Amino acid sequence: MIMSWLWNSMTPEISDTFMFLSTAKDIWDAARQTFSKARDAAQIFEIKIKVGSTKQGSKTVTEYATILKNLWQKLDHYRCIETRCPEDVAIIKNFIKKYRVYDFLAGLNAEFDQVRVQILGKEETPSLNETISLIRAEESRRWIIDSGATDHMTHSPTHLINYTPCPNNKKIITADDSLTTVAGQGDIILSPLLTLKNVLHVPQLSTNLISIQKLINDHNCSALFNPTYCLFQD
Repeated sequence: MIMSWLWNSMTPEISDTFMFLSTAKDIWDAARQTFSKARDAAQIFEIKIKVGSTKQGSKTVTEYATILKNLWQKLDHYRCIETRCPEDVAIIKNFIKKYRVYDFLAGLNAEFDQVRVQILGKEETPSLNETISLIRAEESRRWIIDSGATDHMTHSPTHLINYTPCPNNKKIITADDSLTTVAGQGDIILSPLLTLKNVLHVPQLSTNLISIQKLINDHNCSALFNPTYCLFQD
């Protein structure tokens, strides 16, 4: 009776494939194995598509890496690695880890092309976390010269010296006219000859900004703009 109920709950095309099984348990186990694998395959395919289409865009390196890590965690939930010996498991896991580094690097913005080439040129591919740290370090060093900003700003306090928190939740207006909180301020030594004073720490920024107006006033210099570079001179 149970076997008949199981067969009748299926479409004719599907029930035909289970017709020669001898017990209800065999039918149930076979159906569960068949369709759970199909469902898992669909989920794996969908997640792989999302991984391939995920790009950094306007996100910080940390935000971009977090999205990928969440997708990979879901992928690990559905993917079952069947091997015959522990050595095979280690080889496959290392293979997966290496290709996740490639996925991460592939979705980065073009501004990281140089450091990306350096990482890929290493004799041994760094781990994913090491790669993310290298890219984040490069991100924290990059500065955009902004003619509209009234203050120097950074999203990371890592390189700030003489850091002091800003009281009363000081806010600034960003380029899209939204209010953003200033967490603190300090100085940054960009080179032996150039120190940026009173740099605002704005955690929600995705880039570091150099205010032309403030730099000229603080260092009593002039700015010369060319198509591919900007020159500051005394």
